[in-house]
Amino acid sequence: MEKLPEHPLVSIIMPAYNAEKTIERAINSVLCQSYHNFELIVVNDGSADQTQTKIEKIQDKRIIIYNQDNKGLSAARNTGMERARGDIVGFIDSDDWYDKNYLSQMVRCMVLNNAEVVVCGIAGINSEKITKAPNEIVFERLWENSEFIATMQTGVMNSVCNKLYRVELIRRHNLSFKNFSILEDFYFNVHYFDFTNHVVYTTIQLYHYDTSSSVLTTKVSEDMLENYVHLHALLLGRLPITLFPVASQCIYHQYLSLFLKYAKAIERRKESKKDVVRIYAK
Repeated sequence: MEKLPEHPLVSIIMPAYNAEKTIERAINSVLCQSYHNFELIVVNDGSADQTQTKIEKIQDKRIIIYNQDNKGLSAARNTGMERARGDIVGFIDSDDWYDKNYLSQMVRCMVLNNAEVVVCGIAGINSEKITKAPNEIVFERLWENSEFIATMQTGVMNSVCNKLYRVELIRRHNLSFKNFSILEDFYFNVHYFDFTNHVVYTTIQLYHYDTSSSVLTTKVSEDMLENYVHLHALLLGRLPITLFPVASQCIYHQYLSLFLKYAKAIERRKESKKDVVRIYAK
């Protein structure tokens, strides 16, 4: 893999849909980075509230705004990737925020290790901050590496928002986000990892996930459970037999997480108990 420049340009992609309550915080967390060589691509995905007004209120030449009809999260991210000018690409959701040293630490890890992807820990707004000394782990030969597969069980490898990727690798292999009802991040990561020799994981929590504003916005559907079956098969097709149980546990944890989200959705009356039971009984 070609070496990166010492201070590579980073393209940060932020999809936004009806995010008027949180998007200013998200944008400002990027603009306040201690690392300055970046562009912020905000893709307004057909918002019907004041999202566009909130974006345009923040004047900064590093912000690039694209407005499109509502096509969904995956399409918005693909729009951003198509327009990225950087050597590195990263993602942030419009209801989350970066630690001020997110880019400086992540870029340092990627450049020093000549890595294809770098991963950081995620801090939930209601979760405890990790107080032990941060650790940096380099994973190689991913699909044969039991420690890497075990790390996937923690969920830290699921999202694209706590990672930086090589733009050249994405374009060379024509990688994109698929229009799945769930797990589109994990699907993208699995295919990206196919072409990855070095993953650096820094355990420090540099990405902040706002659990208070995160809600289940999609309807209960058979597609969601089918995605788990598909992803399970995808992983098993890449792993030695000895790691099958670890991969199965990883998918089980994701499935359980979805079940708990729907339990909360029932409590908030976002979904009916009848619909949820009907799907899970299949």
